[in-house]
Amino acid sequence: MLSLLLAGWLAFAAPPALEVDMLSGERLQGELVELTETQLVLKSGSDSRAIPLAQVLELRQPRPPVPVPKGPRVELTDGTRLACRDVTVTRDKAVLVLHGETEIPLPANRLASIRLGESTPALDDAWKELAARESKSDLLVIRKEDVLDFVPGVIGEFGEKLSFLVDQEELPVAREKVYGLIYRRRNTPAAKNTLSVGLATGDQLKATEVLYAEETFRVKLAGNTELRLPADQVVSLDLSAGKVKYLSTLEPREVTQVPFFDLPREVERDRSLLGTPLTLGGGCMRGAWGSFRRPG
Repeated sequence: MLSLLLAGWLAFAAPPALEVDMLSGERLQGELVELTETQLVLKSGSDSRAIPLAQVLELRQPRPPVPVPKGPRVELTDGTRLACRDVTVTRDKAVLVLHGETEIPLPANRLASIRLGESTPALDDAWKELAARESKSDLLVIRKEDVLDFVPGVIGEFGEKLSFLVDQEELPVAREKVYGLIYRRRNTPAAKNTLSVGLATGDQLKATEVLYAEETFRVKLAGNTELRLPADQVVSLDLSAGKVKYLSTLEPREVTQVPFFDLPREVERDRSLLGTPLTLGGGCMRGAWGSFRRPG
């Protein structure tokens, strides 16, 4: 009886299997042993298999989401999103301090936005709308109850206070009055062959290199900053370098609901109308279910 209970506990405690999507459409499962610049080693049972990265599209390691730690949420111009413990900006340099005390120095022109205020569904929508605006100025975002407002200007140094330039006049703004900062869009050169690393917190890293050994991911960001992440913090690794996109990962420009037997029909992502996984030829696949048309 004890052996059965122990076996059941071990099965429950075992980490979820890594899913590997191949460019051929095949999906593999197993335990990640090693990831180098050219290949990954996948273990299934007692067998290990070396797979060239040129044949791999994506790695996924399903794990339950973890709460986002309190602190500034920073987005960079390359799409990197990070929850930080602190952020400071002095002249042309920014320093991100992560919750693990890792510091990431980077040029200030790589900052896209810094969000200090709390997150709610309504505020999230308002923030996304402001961040998507075409603006020739930086935006100082302030909160008025459940509404976000902004003041255009030029963002200066940012620490305990914010230096903000409006109509050639420099205004000091207390940090606690700042909901967020959105930088005007800059023409920064895009890094080549970037890899997208998804974290359990919902953060995303745009990396130039990702290695794995001894249950630790080594993620190199632009500027040669290297982060070391425990295996349980990483949930996905996109190796497609933006060349391949699943339909289910794209946001539609417009959605029109057509009731079916008086029931609304949502666009299903990676699922059929009945909620079951999409399949093709006996294997699971990714995509979207619904009725689509080309614009125009």
